[in-house]
Amino acid sequence: PQLSTQQSDIMLRAHKSRCHGVSILSPGMHRAITHHSIAYADDTDGQVSSDTTENFSITKLVRKLQHSGQTWSNLTSICGGLIAHHKCFWQLLAWETVRGHLQPRTDIKDELILHDGKGAYTRIDYIGPDKPNVGLGFHICPTGNQQPHFEVTLGKITNLCRAAAAAYLTKAEANQLIKQRLEPKLAYALHGTSFSRKQCRQINTVIRKTFLPMLRFNRNFPSAVLYGPMEYGGMEF
Repeated sequence: PQLSTQQSDIMLRAHKSRCHGVSILSPGMHRAITHHSIAYADDTDGQVSSDTTENFSITKLVRKLQHSGQTWSNLTSICGGLIAHHKCFWQLLAWETVRGHLQPRTDIKDELILHDGKGAYTRIDYIGPDKPNVGLGFHICPTGNQQPHFEVTLGKITNLCRAAAAAYLTKAEANQLIKQRLEPKLAYALHGTSFSRKQCRQINTVIRKTFLPMLRFNRNFPSAVLYGPMEYGGMEF
């Protein structure tokens, strides 16, 4: 593990020295985000941005991204690894004014091609900004659309509840399942999201219908008593 960590550190430093990366200033100009890639284990997302002081060109930005991707592929190959280009994809978030409102552009026609250093070239698939970039359990779209992540989260909670309902659990086992499986699974999925009240109610309904009967509560038990703090006579469910 230590050797792998040192090798990854050198690769990331080399990639940073050769690539454009991304730099984003806050609206107040007092904070900035600057990096070139986000890496976790064997999953790496390279990122580039357009300089706000130059005339914006999608083609030029795609070439920056291609250079970043090819550099990472070359570094991986030098260290004895291999990038599965057929599993890679790229996204681009650019804005256009439509009737006085900024909207993501969906007319991207440019292509991004990488080679493996052995004569094989691969056209990397393009995914629109309204499609999710799946990583570490999150399905977040560059446009901010969180519907895909909500659907996945609801599906996971529903599957867990179905499995629990078919297991004939005791009250103690059901409570243990809530604390050890349900709460961590749901809490992790909610990081970095902003589901609407309606979406949260959908998830909560699935949980209530499954676990309240197991805990000997009526499904229509008053919410104020069910969720209220114990110091006021609630159940803190």
